[in-house]
Amino acid sequence: MEHRLAFGVVEYHFYEALCHTAVYEFASLEDRKFHRARLTEHLEKLDNWARNCPENFANRAALVGAEVARIEGREADAMRLYRQAISSARANGFVHNEALACETAARFYAARGFEDIAEMYLVKAHDGYRRWGADGKVRQLEARYPLLAMGNPRGETPEVASPDLQLDVAAVVKASQALSSEMLLPA
Repeated sequence: MEHRLAFGVVEYHFYEALCHTAVYEFASLEDRKFHRARLTEHLEKLDNWARNCPENFANRAALVGAEVARIEGREADAMRLYRQAISSARANGFVHNEALACETAARFYAARGFEDIAEMYLVKAHDGYRRWGADGKVRQLEARYPLLAMGNPRGETPEVASPDLQLDVAAVVKASQALSSEMLLPA
C-alpha cells in the first residue's frame, strides 16, 4: 500500500507546532501542559517524516526542535537546530522555510542580547521572504525593523525569484486553512 502525505497535513503539523511554541512562554502552567503535549505529538510526526525523507522534512523538524530546545532552556541545542533548519531548507530549495527559520533564529538571538547575530538573521529572513514573493511579510519586517527598509545594510546582492516561482502567500495560507478544516485525523 502506497502512503502519500498531503501538503496540508504536513503544513498543519509544522505550523501548529510552531504556534504551540510561540504561545508557550505566555501560557499558564495548566495551559503549558496542553501545549507541550500537542507539541510532542507534532514533533514526533515531523521527526518520523524527516527520518524517512530528510530532503522534504528535516528543515521543518529541525526548526520545531530548535523551538522546543528554546522553551526548554537548552540554548546550545537551539542554536545548532536553527542552523540545521536553515541549512536544510536552503539545500533543498525551501526558501520560505529558510526565511522563517532565519526570522525565528533572529528572535532567539535578539532575546539573548546578541544583536549582531540577530541582525544578520533578520537580513537573511528579509531577503528570503522577498525572493519567495511574500511582499506583505517583507513590509511587516521593514515596519518592525527600520534598518531593513533602508535597503540591504550589509551590501549583499539579493536574489530575486522569477515571477513563475513567486507564490501568493495569502493564497497558500487560505488553502492550508481550508485543508486543515477538512481533515479527519485519526484519534
